[in-house]
Amino acid sequence: SGIDTCNCDTGMCLLCHNGQYLDRHNNGLTDDLHPTACKACEMGQYSRWSFKHSASDRQHCISCPKGQYQNEEGQSECKYCGIGKYLNSFKAKNIDDCIACQEGKYGHSNEKNGGTSNEHCILCPKGRFNDNKGVTSLNNCIHCPIGQYGPLLGAVHITQCLKCSSGKYSNIIGITASEDCFKCSVGFFSNTMGASSCVWCVPGRYNNEIGQTSCKMCSPGKFSTYCSIYSAGIFGQRSTCEMIQEDALTRCSFCLAGFYSKASATTCFSCPSGTWSQSAQESCQPCHIGKYRSGSSTNVG
Repeated sequence: SGIDTCNCDTGMCLLCHNGQYLDRHNNGLTDDLHPTACKACEMGQYSRWSFKHSASDRQHCISCPKGQYQNEEGQSECKYCGIGKYLNSFKAKNIDDCIACQEGKYGHSNEKNGGTSNEHCILCPKGRFNDNKGVTSLNNCIHCPIGQYGPLLGAVHITQCLKCSSGKYSNIIGITASEDCFKCSVGFFSNTMGASSCVWCVPGRYNNEIGQTSCKMCSPGKFSTYCSIYSAGIFGQRSTCEMIQEDALTRCSFCLAGFYSKASATTCFSCPSGTWSQSAQESCQPCHIGKYRSGSSTNVG
């Protein structure tokens, strides 16, 4: 057994080659003495011989181990499933026997030939998701987009990324918890979930607290405004403008005596002739008998 065939002229017997075996004695009469009497290893098996293997060693083929398969006969080695797949059985005959890592997982980078159990597949970390099977790298786990966070290991769909709540925002991908969403600064607000930035309070409104979903209205007798860093005449004055802007967005200013404003005002108006006001008033009063005042309608803001 394990002998290829006999050469009757020389009396020599030849050993079976790689990918072959022989499990019976060959008497030299089979197959017209041609050295093909050895059988090819079946699918799911292989044989690889060296000078150390005698004829008695070559009587059978070896089953493909876990993590490998062979879909051809007469082979000297088995094929690997490859990273992102695993195989937990012996003697596999087809690549379809390899099991792909499920969605939400990826193949272990240290096992580049694939794995022998589902431990080859690693859960995508928090802040990421994967909706495909058999992926080969952590890079295949997609980051949750800006404005959202991912609290789950092994997320399988973007819908498992949750939106930052109103009053918060995030401009960073792949954050993992609601605490990673930033609260809107004073002078800003966000009234939508999943925001990537906050919005300035418009003139006439303000915010003096963080994490707000709306801005407060200036009360009668007060006003707010802000300058734009792109306004004409202030190029190169960005730091000064930002200071003015922040101050205006976070508080309302009192109208001076002789001026008035309504709610949510962006400026104060001069009291008309014949009227007057103290500071922080929403209307002007007529001058007392025996007194007068000349004024104008010039806006002050």
